[in-house]
Amino acid sequence: MAVARFTDLTALEVRALARNSAIALYLFGSTEQQGTHLTTGFHFATITAVYKRATATATQYVLLLSGLALGSSDHHMPMGETVLLR
Repeated sequence: MAVARFTDLTALEVRALARNSAIALYLFGSTEQQGTHLTTGFHFATITAVYKRATATATQYVLLLSGLALGSSDHHMPMGETVLLR
């Protein structure tokens, strides 16, 4: 089924997708250092892979909203390379 990026659409196009019961997806994943064996973008990369796999088999229109690669991971701050919201 068709996948559309929210940021590429006009208000009229978004309303048309809503009328057609589009599924809206919002991706989020922390930017943090999990240890020396993983990249800081691991969480967001993982959810992006899940999104791509899910939309490949979707039977409805999918509207991809802008994602957020931030979280609240105070416990990862000592390792560095962590971006969080407080």
